[in-house]
Amino acid sequence: MPVYKDESKKKNKYWYEFEAGKDPLTNKRNTIRKKGFLTEDDALKAMTKAMNDYFEGNYIEPSKTRFIDYLLNTWFPAKRLGDETKKMYLSHINNHIKPSVCGQQELGKLNSTHIQQSITQFREKGLEESSVKKIYNIINTSLNDALIKLRIIKENPALYIIDKPKVTKKEIVVWDADQARKFIHESVDKSRYSFCFKLALATGMRQGELLGLRWKDVDIPNSIIRVTQTLSHDGKTLTSGAKTVSSIRAIAIDVDTKVSLIKLFNLIQIEKKEIENEGKQYTDNDLVICTNNGSPCSPRNLMRTYYSLLDKISVPKITFHNLRHTHATLLLLAGIHPKIVSERLGHSSVKITLDTYSHLLPTMQEDAAKSIGNIFGGHFGGQETLKQDKLVKIV
Repeated sequence: MPVYKDESKKKNKYWYEFEAGKDPLTNKRNTIRKKGFLTEDDALKAMTKAMNDYFEGNYIEPSKTRFIDYLLNTWFPAKRLGDETKKMYLSHINNHIKPSVCGQQELGKLNSTHIQQSITQFREKGLEESSVKKIYNIINTSLNDALIKLRIIKENPALYIIDKPKVTKKEIVVWDADQARKFIHESVDKSRYSFCFKLALATGMRQGELLGLRWKDVDIPNSIIRVTQTLSHDGKTLTSGAKTVSSIRAIAIDVDTKVSLIKLFNLIQIEKKEIENEGKQYTDNDLVICTNNGSPCSPRNLMRTYYSLLDKISVPKITFHNLRHTHATLLLLAGIHPKIVSERLGHSSVKITLDTYSHLLPTMQEDAAKSIGNIFGGHFGGQETLKQDKLVKIV
């Protein structure tokens, strides 16, 4: 009989237990146990309901695994992330979630109050709201997976907190076509890395993708660049792949960019031969953007060069990443379909592209209205009809 009696207690002395397979987190035998029933009949009824729920797939035993252990041992190892994103996630988990109130709670006991208290802790540590939002997203996503995929919790408590972190969308500052052309024209041959800035404007590639680009990934005959490798933010590690799966992509390039690539390739071959003739070792990483001895260009040196050029060229000062935004903006304003722009940028969905560049929609809507007017204008009278007709107020 799986209902038991605890003679040491005067009240609520009955309890039950039964076997329920294995814990999906620990892979150990799982025993469902409940204590504190006044009578044997109460315990038996409760156990019968629990067993029915379990065998029908509706019962979820509150997990005793700590939230931080679930994150580090189960959830994080199963995530498919780019190397830089993995570093960021792991840093947030270890440095912020682990010592927080919610990090030390058992999954089965974690509630919205614990998560709200943790968010307060993050803010009190002086973290920017954007960082707090990223940490909350990790908590929320991991609990959603625990609920929907693993079925080890009954609900996601992160959904019910009162003061969720919110990040105000910053205005994206970009160049117009004239400013971009001016920068490209006046920066030519001013630095070894001038072409990198031109390539950023021409392709919308991220900094790590540009600095990790290899000649083997440049298809000159077909005017295609393939993004298959990145350089880490510290400039020390070249990694196969990209930020996300969708970031591994092919980008078509224009004729002028192709010509510049050919010139750069020839220059690098000359540098390589000169160094070898001097009896020195050339570090051949097959990189498009590299130092004169072939080693990766340090992101810090690249930024120093970029901002130095900005000081000398009369264009608005924008961040290096906003060269990518400039590329996307100019394409969208030129009428290129958002799906194509999304593919060039390596976004996982066109929704991200539209959300990021929603500030362009009013202008694009106006252009759309003008276009449809041009299509039908001749049939409906156009401007002549507008001059003759008057607005009539209907009462």
